[in-house]
Amino acid sequence: MKFTLAKLTTFALLAVAASAETEAAEKSHPVLRGAIQVAVEASESVSASESVSASESASTSMDEFAPSDNTPASSDSEEDDELFPDEMNEDEEDRKNNAAQKRQSQRDARRAYDNPNRSQHEEQRERERKNNQSRRSGNACRDPSDPGCGNDRYPNDRERTRNQRCNGQGRSCNHHRVNPQDEPNRNRSATDRNCIRNCNGNSSCERRCSSVAQE
Repeated sequence: MKFTLAKLTTFALLAVAASAETEAAEKSHPVLRGAIQVAVEASESVSASESVSASESASTSMDEFAPSDNTPASSDSEEDDELFPDEMNEDEEDRKNNAAQKRQSQRDARRAYDNPNRSQHEEQRERERKNNQSRRSGNACRDPSDPGCGNDRYPNDRERTRNQRCNGQGRSCNHHRVNPQDEPNRNRSATDRNCIRNCNGNSSCERRCSSVAQE
């Protein structure tokens, strides 16, 4: 019994001694612990470096799709200049029909079908009526043939349209533009007479100034 207790006591003492030696060894070898710590820190540093590289790579890829500073940008002002010119050509502005002239064109288009055989007498009466309306109202521009309003060459344009209907459709062939000597609007009559006078006998020019307005 004593022998057994002695063995147990010996084993216990040996275990305690071994534990003490292990702790002493760890304390006496800090280099080992340092190496382990360095390895851990190096691993963390590599991970961080890889993360930064991935971020830079992604940024470079996005830059490839970004517009270059040398790429010419579209100019809104250039497009506006094309779509909305600053000034209308003077000839186009002069040829722009006013309200009375637009209404006259609408009446002519309707009459070409409602009254395709409209007579010269009917045309003369309408010219007199429009001239009287403008004089009574004090507004010369109510007469579509007045030379000082809207499209100054409207009577020529109107006659050309009538002539095209006659030649192409057989309509509106029985009347024509009122001649200067029969024109009730004094301003229009004077303008047409001056036009004929400046033609110096050229028959084609005179036709453009009077009833047969072809250009």
